[in-house]
Amino acid sequence: MANLDLFKDCVFVQFSLKENGTPNIPENGIKEFGLFHNSKYTGESFIGVKGASKYGIRMLKGCTHWGVVDASDPENPVLIHVDTYPSRIPSVAKIRNHYMIARQKGQIHMNLVLSEHKSHYDMKRKHES
Repeated sequence: MANLDLFKDCVFVQFSLKENGTPNIPENGIKEFGLFHNSKYTGESFIGVKGASKYGIRMLKGCTHWGVVDASDPENPVLIHVDTYPSRIPSVAKIRNHYMIARQKGQIHMNLVLSEHKSHYDMKRKHES
């Protein structure tokens, strides 16, 4: 089961880079994480972004990057992970004992899931055994 406590002070951020390399975060570029239950497999959950639709997170116009930021100290936020917007091929990174899976979904949406499973196949295999 996904552990939201590990990400309670973290936020999802979308931004573009200014010429000097500093991030330009739009007003609606910061979203909170939430715990969601998998409707297909009982007892399984994952961490996703609050406010996302069934299509995923809307990629903001003018933004080129996304990241996960630990904002437990507002004066010194810590960037945990940063990347350009994903492609259709899923990218997987391991942070805080969870797998972060990101992929593009359509032209204007992306999916981001934090899970204890590396893939949907791993979760399915767990329930079959």
